[in-house]
Amino acid sequence: MARNVFSPTDDSYVRDFLGRPVAGVPVKVFTARTGGTQITDLVAVDDAGNLGAAIPSGILVSDRDGLIPAFAGPDGGPVAVWVNTGQGGVRNLLRADSTGGGGGGGTQFTSVLGKSSGTVTGADIVADTTVSGTYAQRWQPATAYTANQIVQLPDGSYGSAKANHTSPGSFAASAWNSINLAAGSDAWLKQHGSNIDGLIVGAITRDSNNAATGAGIVWPDGTTGTYAATTVSSAFVGAVDAYTVTYAGAVTKTVTQPAVARNANGAVTNRPAMTVS
Repeated sequence: MARNVFSPTDDSYVRDFLGRPVAGVPVKVFTARTGGTQITDLVAVDDAGNLGAAIPSGILVSDRDGLIPAFAGPDGGPVAVWVNTGQGGVRNLLRADSTGGGGGGGTQFTSVLGKSSGTVTGADIVADTTVSGTYAQRWQPATAYTANQIVQLPDGSYGSAKANHTSPGSFAASAWNSINLAAGSDAWLKQHGSNIDGLIVGAITRDSNNAATGAGIVWPDGTTGTYAATTVSSAFVGAVDAYTVTYAGAVTKTVTQPAVARNANGAVTNRPAMTVS
């Protein structure tokens, strides 16, 4: 019997809490939206649609662009499966190609956080040259960096490149200078407030489209606060356009991300600077 092939489309990106593509995230495949059984008999599929090697433990990994790669299920397996990346705690539907058995292309994929149309791309992550500018690119493997360029490191902190270099396949801390900001300072709050996934603790409130609308947070210094979506995209299901996070220190501060602008594909084309009040 043939294996059904599950090819990616423009919507097959693993995204973080705010809808930004994330590389290197393990993706598990299940037989049902809740419960069910994890499917581990998966094989890789190349660009030509040819079946390749078995995927270890049946765990896929999003590529450098945050894309879930093409794969094939078990012989005679289901034509619809559910994926769970652990990013949002939600499993979403993935349907097999219409031809199955080694052919490529054409699957209808609902992305990990429920987005049913459009694409969130690397344009959602805005490059910046100073840490006070709120945003910096996330570190990626096999990427050229210039001396003193600031990026968000895999552990959520920020660093500047010691020299011009192309990053290796795995992160090398020795290539980066650490940037330390005073806990609770406006710059520190902007730095960590842009990485909501690293702050969320406990239950997450979601609307009917799976957009994350509220949650409790714990800042790196142990101070608590709350996350609240203030604008949920009406055009791109599951995406959050604006939000606030609070810092309940000696003086309570509120970090605000004003509403972003998106193009017809859902990619962010303008991200206003965060404010702290």
